[in-house]
Order: sequence, then C-alpha cells, then structure tokens
Amino acid sequence: MDQPTFNKDDFSVAPASGENPHDRSLRSWIITCACAVPVWGFTIFWCLFHLGLGISIGELVAPFVAISVLTLLSAPCLYWATKQDALRGGNHKRFYFVAASYTLLALLIYIHYGAEVGVIPRSRVELLSVLTLVCIPAFYLGGYFLRKILFV
Repeated sequence: MDQPTFNKDDFSVAPASGENPHDRSLRSWIITCACAVPVWGFTIFWCLFHLGLGISIGELVAPFVAISVLTLLSAPCLYWATKQDALRGGNHKRFYFVAASYTLLALLIYIHYGAEVGVIPRSRVELLSVLTLVCIPAFYLGGYFLRKILFV
C-alpha cells in the first residue's frame, strides 16, 4: 500500500502539532511576524502606552513604525537561523542569537522613545542602555546553556 507523501512547504502559517518547527517556510515566518505587528500595536502601544501611560497617539507613531520594521525584518533572520540550526544538528545557537538581537534592539528603541516622550528620565537612559546591553545577552546565553544542560 502506498504511503501518502508530505510536502513540508504545503502548510500555511504554523506547523501542526508533532511536526518539526525547523520545517517552517519563509512565508510562514513572514506571516507570523506580520501578525505580531498589530498584536504588539494594540497591546503595547495602544493599551499600555496610550491608555495606561497617557502618551498621545502622535508620539507613538515613530516607535511603532520602528518596532514594526524590526519585527518584519526579523522574519527572514529567524527563518535562516532555524534552517541553519537544523542543518547543524539542532543546537539553536543562531536562533538564540537572532532572538537576543531582536530583544536587545527592541528594548533600546523603547528606551530611546521613552526618554523622548518623557516617560524615562534622561538621566537614566545611559544606565538603562548599559543594563540592557549587559543583561539581555547574559540572559540569552544563560538560557541557551541551561537548555543544553537540561534537555540535551
């Protein structure tokens, strides 16, 4: 009896349960990141920054565009990282690097625009930037090595 064949590029957005997440297509990563833009826009920019902190919509346009562009540009990077990690035995080094880079850049954008609109005092920008530059790589390195210890 013939076995049905599976073409890994046929699924649309995310793999079904039990499939290897490294088999996600570039289109899948782009759709996922594109869907994240309105979710972040609503939850972070509208609910937290506008409703919670009272920042005007006009002041939120530039940081929203910056975060949206960063998010959309991360899609091909995440695709490349997962593909390369899968080809090299699934060690996830590149994925952790791309995720840490995205987090680091996003936090630096938030710090910059937070100081620009007055939510973060200008005297704290340097301290927060240094803490971000030290802590984010340390947390991702710690997570990478903890995952290796616990799950490999």
